[in-house]
Amino acid sequence: MSTRSIPSDRLRGIIAAALLVAGFAALYAFTAQRGLSWGDSGVYQYRMMTGDLPGPYGLATAHPSYIFLGRLLSGLAGSTARFWAMNAMSGLFMALAIGGFFCCAVRYCRSVHAAALAAMTLGCAHMAWWLSCLAEVYTLSLCLLAAETACLLHLLRTENMRGFLLLALLNGLHFSVHNFALLALPVYGTIFVWRVSRCRPPLPRLLATAVGSATLWLLGAAPLLALAVRHYRLGHGLQDTVVSVLLDHFGAQVSGLHGVSATITAFNFALAALSFTLPCWLAPILRLRTRQPQLLHRPPFSRETAALLALFGIHFLFWVRYRVADQATFILPTLFFAALFLSRALVGIRRPVAWGVATAACAVLVPILAARGLNAFAPSSVRPPLPFRNDWNYFAIPWKNTETSAAKFAEAAIRELPPGAFVYTDCNDIGPLACTRQAELFPGDIWFSLPWANLREPPATPSSRWEVRPFGAYRIAPPEATIVKRKTFYEVKLP
Repeated sequence: MSTRSIPSDRLRGIIAAALLVAGFAALYAFTAQRGLSWGDSGVYQYRMMTGDLPGPYGLATAHPSYIFLGRLLSGLAGSTARFWAMNAMSGLFMALAIGGFFCCAVRYCRSVHAAALAAMTLGCAHMAWWLSCLAEVYTLSLCLLAAETACLLHLLRTENMRGFLLLALLNGLHFSVHNFALLALPVYGTIFVWRVSRCRPPLPRLLATAVGSATLWLLGAAPLLALAVRHYRLGHGLQDTVVSVLLDHFGAQVSGLHGVSATITAFNFALAALSFTLPCWLAPILRLRTRQPQLLHRPPFSRETAALLALFGIHFLFWVRYRVADQATFILPTLFFAALFLSRALVGIRRPVAWGVATAACAVLVPILAARGLNAFAPSSVRPPLPFRNDWNYFAIPWKNTETSAAKFAEAAIRELPPGAFVYTDCNDIGPLACTRQAELFPGDIWFSLPWANLREPPATPSSRWEVRPFGAYRIAPPEATIVKRKTFYEVKLP
């Protein structure tokens, strides 16, 4: 390569990165859900409205930096667009993560075209797009993971120890967003020990790097650590505080001992598989069959590949054995590293523009076909359906600008729930109800069975009791109660 081509390659890379970030940011902003959301997304919206920290489920799910940014950005959007802003923020972080991914891929595969095509594959993947349209913490987590990976790849190609300072700061910031940050620490620690044994820096410099890295990590993690200190000062013991920060009540899920039905497990893997239906994932296989020389002359195994494989393996094992109902949503880091390996396999691919167009087309067509197939051949839902929501469409279709079921549910609650009603709720339907109550749209006091959603204590004897889904395991009202179907809600009559 001539010296004249280096600036032009760098310029092409900068232009490609800017186009990818701007293009995906626009796509995600346009397809983001316009209003209220179900499940964790609805809870995050409520927490952004109220600034609720540490949140209802303990320090492990506090995500203080994410909640702070959401409260700030949604406040700038004004009252009419605040829920859209909460959802669109996820798309903004995902677009920045794609830009960071592109930088990592260019450094790893040394091809702008291959890196751009791999970035398109990641950005168009079903779960990446799905999570970019709702209020979810995973896209901000991936954005910081992309920054960490870019810093790590730079560290592996230089002899400078100062890069560990930036890596520690980024990982601390990541920890204040999500516990995913801790999964990479064994790899970073191994690389630090390897670098020390290889370079043998003077003891003062080694101590300065170690102390500086620890200090910067603590600085980045300060939002979460401050909550931990407050938790401890409220009378909780040190062990209880540490467990709350790391696991809280999700210990069984993290250890893989939590039981989940075979149906939900199969559904999660099928939903995750949708992210791998894009044409570029098949490109390496097709190139092997045609024996293209670019693929047969692969570069030697490098320390960058070893580090990326270690990170991929840790995140993949965590995801594949994390037994929770929304397991598919934890696949983003796995997709990220898989796409990085894909970028090297795409080097020298013929007609990259055609592959990009095919990727974008499949990203739209495959979810539509999947949703129609599921509705045709599997009419019963994976779980008891929420009002106004088609579960198959909800999970199969990544864009959410047409998804209004949660907003319709909140409107029905405003119309149908009488003043003073007590509603038995779960983590799926509490979000829209809590946001509606916080916005003071109910005609009278409405109380919920989850205490964190109430601004005041409910009366000892509510005027009436209601439930959303009294089916099987989802029935939350007392077992001795009689359930009477009304309109959207079910009236609960105690004996």
